[in-house]
This record gives sequence, C-alpha cells and structure tokens, in this order.
Amino acid sequence: MEALGVSAQMTAATAILTHEFPNNVAKVMGILEIFTGLGMMTGPPIGGVLYNLGGFKLPFFTVGGMMLCCCAVLTVLVPTQVDEQEGGKDVSLLSFLKIPTVIMACGVTVVVYCTIQYLNPVFQPYVAKEFNVSPPQVGLYFLLLASVYAVCAPLWGWLADKKKCVRIMMILGLLVLSAGALLFGPSPLLTDYLTLLPKTLWINIVGIVVISLSVGSVLAPLFNVMLWAASDAGMEIDFATYGLVSGIFGAFMSMGNFIGPTVSSALVEKFGLPWASTAFSGFIAFSMLLVLTFTICENMYKSCHAGQSTVEEVQT
Repeated sequence: MEALGVSAQMTAATAILTHEFPNNVAKVMGILEIFTGLGMMTGPPIGGVLYNLGGFKLPFFTVGGMMLCCCAVLTVLVPTQVDEQEGGKDVSLLSFLKIPTVIMACGVTVVVYCTIQYLNPVFQPYVAKEFNVSPPQVGLYFLLLASVYAVCAPLWGWLADKKKCVRIMMILGLLVLSAGALLFGPSPLLTDYLTLLPKTLWINIVGIVVISLSVGSVLAPLFNVMLWAASDAGMEIDFATYGLVSGIFGAFMSMGNFIGPTVSSALVEKFGLPWASTAFSGFIAFSMLLVLTFTICENMYKSCHAGQSTVEEVQT
C-alpha cells in the first residue's frame, strides 16, 4: 500500500510541476530535490525522537496524520490541471520506450539510483567493524550525503536547462561518480595494488562528498533528456507526455533502488565492501562509456542527416 501511494504521489507531483513550468523543468526538479534532501535529513532524527517518546507506533501515526493533513491542504491549494492540447493523439508507452535516447536515459537512471542506494545496507556494518564507528556517527555520514546533494541540486538544475550542457554534465558526472565509488573501502586497487591511498575513515567520508556532489549532475538533466527526445520524435509535449515521462522516470528509479542494495549485499557477503565498491565503480564507468559512445554516434547521425537534407534542398 505504501509503495502504491508513494509511486502515485511522485508521478503526479512531478507531472504537475513540470507542466506548470515547461521552460524550467530541470530547475523545478532541482528545487524538488532540495526538499527530498531535507526530508532525508530530518526524517531519521525526528523518527528517533518519536520512537523514544512513544515507541514503535508513534512515528507511523504521526507521519500518517501529517499526510492526511497534506491531502486536505493540497485539495484546496493545487488548482485543476488544464491540458491545452486535450483531445490530441494519445501518447503510446511502447513508442516512447522505443526512442533510443529514452532507453539511454532510463539506463542511466537505474545506474545512478543503484549507486545512491547500494551503501544503505552495507556501509554501517563495514565502518563499525573496520573503524569502530558508532551508529549515530554513521547517521551523520548519511546526513552529510543528503545535505551536500540538497545544496548542489539547484545549481545542477540551472545548468541542466541549457541543452548544450546536458550530455557533458552526464558524462563528467558519471566519471566523477565512478571515482567516488572507488573511495568506499577504499578500493583495493587504490590501497593494495597502486598504494595511492591509506585505508582510513576519512577516505570514505571524501567518497560520500564526491558522490553527493556528482550524482545531481547526472540526475538533473534526465527528465529534460526524455522530454526533448519525445519532442524530437514528433510527440506532443502536453500533460499526458509529462505524466508518461514522470511515470517512466519513477519506475526506473525504483528499479535502481531495488537492484542497488540487493546486489551490494550479495557482493559484500562474498567479496567485502572494498571489492563491491570496485565493482560498482566499474559498472558506472562502463555506463559512462556507453553514454559517451551513444552521444558521439547520435551527433554523427544528426550531422549526416542534416547534410543530406541540405543537399536535397539545393537540388530541388
């Protein structure tokens, strides 16, 4: 029930916001991520306080009551969404998913959310064992990740609304994200084979900062990339398209949220966190190379297609 409600809320909220601000989609997504980060920062400590005050049930009763209040407020404040192009041709899900750029963006979404979530089940046991870190300290490290991400999100959103910057942002962001994953453990490639870094706690903290800085540069453009791809494919950019893109983005985000912790738990159990982080780093680097190759091929195709169109116009 909770998953159903969360997915419906996220899809509707993103579709409404992007429809209201069609020229600033990435900025809106960046601002939305600020409040996502604030929720991630404030939720655990508030939940802990409520648990101490009233036991296991009080946090859930409190959050449920707040959600009911939000429903009443949203009913009053959010206006009815009017689709200017209502009655037009329906957007086909299969046609949308056949667009190569959309396939690329969906894959990147899975990769990024795998990276965000893979530490959740394995980081605390590892640092507690290796560096004698207490659970409250681990909470502060995750708080650091959420706060840096929330602060940087508007900047990445502002840049992502500039179409020429998007692919560069994504490629460089994936490259830095891959480097950040190597710092968790840290990777034996850096400590044992190349002996570049010591195996210390502060290296892991630097990894948290690097990942939280870079992840926004990859996530912020994705919604715009899908919308631009739909427009280039001849689809009408109306409320139905915004809802479709929002739903697809949420679906692949949830897929990444599931795959990341599942795979990381299996890898850590068999090989340990340093090698698991190395594997995730390689996975991200491979994804970056795919995006780079796709971008080069796409630009070459567009250049050739534009050249052929120009020749045909001259001949006619």
